[in-house]
Amino acid sequence: MERAQLPAERDSPPPSPSGEVGLGDVAKDVAYHVRVIVSDSIAIGKLEAKRALGRLAHVTRAIAPRVMVAAAAVLLGLTGVVLGLIAIFIALGEVIPSVAVRLAIYAAAFLVLAVIGGFAAGKGAQEVGTESPQIAEK
Repeated sequence: MERAQLPAERDSPPPSPSGEVGLGDVAKDVAYHVRVIVSDSIAIGKLEAKRALGRLAHVTRAIAPRVMVAAAAVLLGLTGVVLGLIAIFIALGEVIPSVAVRLAIYAAAFLVLAVIGGFAAGKGAQEVGTESPQIAEK
């Protein structure tokens, strides 16, 4: 396959008429080669950018449906949890007739879950905090 010529390659520097190479001719050759190298680098950069954007678009098209299905599943799951909690609250009405006591039971259960979640998050933050100075020392 023949390589496509860039516009800079078509404008080759003219040979010196006398056949002698002077300092000006060397400078012209250097400028010509720099122009060719820069135009090739720009062309390669544009191709790499197009390839990267193409890969990103392909991955996005492949992942987007799964993300939407997962988001719908999470939303339906949360709706089921809320409706389940409401059902439990109503069912407790037979055993505990006082709404205030049922709300207190729910409040205590959620506070226990919040404390457990807080300790779990704090433990994760301590692990991250202890790793940072070790990395900085190395």
